Amino acid sequence: MKSMTRWGIGPKWALASILCTLPLLVAGGIWQNAFTIDLVPKGVLRIAGCLLLAVGVPFCVTALATLHRGFVRGELFTHGVYGLCRHPIYASWIVFLVPGVLLLAGSWTFLLVPAVMYGLLRFFVRDEEAFLQATFQDEYRAYRRRVPAVLPLPRFWLSDDKH
Repeated sequence: MKSMTRWGIGPKWALASILCTLPLLVAGGIWQNAFTIDLVPKGVLRIAGCLLLAVGVPFCVTALATLHRGFVRGELFTHGVYGLCRHPIYASWIVFLVPGVLLLAGSWTFLLVPAVMYGLLRFFVRDEEAFLQATFQDEYRAYRRRVPAVLPLPRFWLSDDKH
């Protein structure tokens, strides 16, 4: 198993996400009126978007800081945001940041972007998880059993078999 940089599959995933979602963003921009979210008042969309960003920015910054501190020591991160999900940097983009920005934009097509990003992540993350499995073996296997991959859930929300 070859080594992995601190960025893991991030650059490949980001590039693929941009390329795959660009048509959605262009369509939403061109046919803006056809895809506007009218069922929910704009004020509610803005509040929801701001709340997602208010959670997502510190979530991402915390994950990046943890990664930066621990990567050089060769540690498996399992606490803090890494105790909520195994891939908190990717999760911050899929669950909080991109949906927050897209709710502010108020377009249905844009809300498909996180789904596309998640699908691409499930494809790309196999390499990263294989590296972690080879590097940390039983420790990673136990971590993987008790912590979800992307959806950040506090431990009390997880079933007993996940603890």
